[in-house]
Amino acid sequence: MRDKLQALLTECSSSDLIAQWTMQDFASIMGILVNANTVVAACPSKYYYVYKFMRRRAQQQLPDNAPVRVWPSTVPILKEWISDMLFAAPRDMSAPPPARASCILVTDASLVGFGAILFFKGKAYSFRGAWPEWVLRLRMPIVELEGKTVLIAALLFSGQFPELRQANWDIVVDNTTFQQVVLKGRSPSYHLNEAVTFLLDVGISIRSVAYIASADNPADCFTRPASRPTIVNCVGHNVGDVTKKSPQ
Repeated sequence: MRDKLQALLTECSSSDLIAQWTMQDFASIMGILVNANTVVAACPSKYYYVYKFMRRRAQQQLPDNAPVRVWPSTVPILKEWISDMLFAAPRDMSAPPPARASCILVTDASLVGFGAILFFKGKAYSFRGAWPEWVLRLRMPIVELEGKTVLIAALLFSGQFPELRQANWDIVVDNTTFQQVVLKGRSPSYHLNEAVTFLLDVGISIRSVAYIASADNPADCFTRPASRPTIVNCVGHNVGDVTKKSPQ
């Protein structure tokens, strides 16, 4: 493995060699790096743009022998990934990796406000807020506000519970457009790309993104006028209720 990584690092220093890479070559490189990443238990979000580049090329369905044409902006990140794997200390494989915590984040946004509920360790935590004036002036589409709500909620809750930075997050939203953006990892919207990229940059591990109908969304009551009993009833949902209502 180390010999392969050293050879890759040498190749990355030559633009002429990079220009000769084919789709098959780059797929092999990704296989080596993903395997090395598993061995050293590194966080893959640091190398997000390399994954993004590979996904874009795969979507083009190019033949194996076609030139891969690596983006110049991707090369430094690729070199950093190879270098990190080459000099990282391997994980102790005699002991099982530490179990990751998991949580469910349910969010909702409207044109005037936002709300979220976190289900973590058998308890529910919630918050609500109103968009500041500068956000209202931007007249953002609702899907961009949904993305900002997920980002705000993830940062707020992970700040309150530091262990969530290393947890697996299951996100539940009532907007299928935002769901697809996260699953695809890209969007024509600058604000959506910014939200998703920032989540990955701070180490938030998104395990799944599920859709829930607005009528079943417990966070929906925070973004519209609701009586106190209604809000209390919404927060009273347990994890089983939320996952049962979310499509698999």
